[in-house]
Amino acid sequence: MLLRRQLIVYLFLIIFCKTDCANILGVFQMAGASHYIGYSTLMKVLAENGHNVTIVSAHKDKNPPNNYKEVILTGLSEKLKVLLNADPSVHEPQSIVPSMVNVGGFHIRKTRQLPNDLQEVLDNAKYGVIYFSMGSTLRSKDIPEDKLKILLETFSKLKVTVLLKLEGRQLTKTPSNVVIKDWFPQNDLLAHKNLKLFITHGGLFSVLEAVYHAVPILALPVFADQYTNSKRAAANGYAKFIPFREIDEENFDSYVNDMLQNHKYKKNIMRRSKILTDKPMTAAESVNYWVEYVIRHQGAPHLKVAALNLSWYQYILLDVIAFITALLVLLIYIVKKVFYLIFRTSYKKEKLN
Repeated sequence: MLLRRQLIVYLFLIIFCKTDCANILGVFQMAGASHYIGYSTLMKVLAENGHNVTIVSAHKDKNPPNNYKEVILTGLSEKLKVLLNADPSVHEPQSIVPSMVNVGGFHIRKTRQLPNDLQEVLDNAKYGVIYFSMGSTLRSKDIPEDKLKILLETFSKLKVTVLLKLEGRQLTKTPSNVVIKDWFPQNDLLAHKNLKLFITHGGLFSVLEAVYHAVPILALPVFADQYTNSKRAAANGYAKFIPFREIDEENFDSYVNDMLQNHKYKKNIMRRSKILTDKPMTAAESVNYWVEYVIRHQGAPHLKVAALNLSWYQYILLDVIAFITALLVLLIYIVKKVFYLIFRTSYKKEKLN
């Protein structure tokens, strides 16, 4: 009898329950591991909301959702381009059309519990913590010995604890206040109250995470958009930057100590953090909403601007330029003709006289 009732309930659910999902393909031009983390988070949000997701990537996820399929392209990680991921808290405001939505920080997920060893280190850090990571695009093995020596010498003089991401590299001597690991849960570290300074390469995802958690930034840009991100962060008052190749013991030591002691950087980034987080929904929720919105409205053609329907020559105003040019040529021709007739008439009169 119980089994029959269960079967009836199951049949009822199958017949009357309605679900809407879509097949979504994600292809992203950035092959760097740090960019993959961000965009895979976006696709996982869609998968967790019931959509069938396929992502083309150079990296494989260790724990993908059930309806999340990966197409792995080997060798793609060597081909890098620039990615822009905007939010007014970090970027200058721009005029955008309705079909464009700012989703800066979409990769930032809810903070997870830190591993016990790291939790203990951060909780017991009396003078605070510095987190140093150059992301996934600059491997520790590629850091020159002289630069690494400068970093370690500066860290050894500080009272604060330093978490140093240094993968695949053995050091003969490590300062007592420095903790070295191949990998740190960056987002979860930045959320800790004792994190005082984030030393980073200036990648956009890292900058957004730092702003989200209100941690001042010392940027050491290496290439691509890292310079732009670093200069913009410094101009907004919550960061300082030194191009990585220009680091020396004097400027690095000076910048680190200034940022630890001067509270203006913390105040400025707290203000920016409020701007980033003060939204009706999170960036990840916004991504999911607008993707589903486009699906519901069959591509949302009503959001497309009229410029998309223009011919190429209309888009760059060649037709307008041609019309104005023709008008000017005609005007010049008429003026020349009038002057010619005036001078010709005047010349004939003089000749008759």
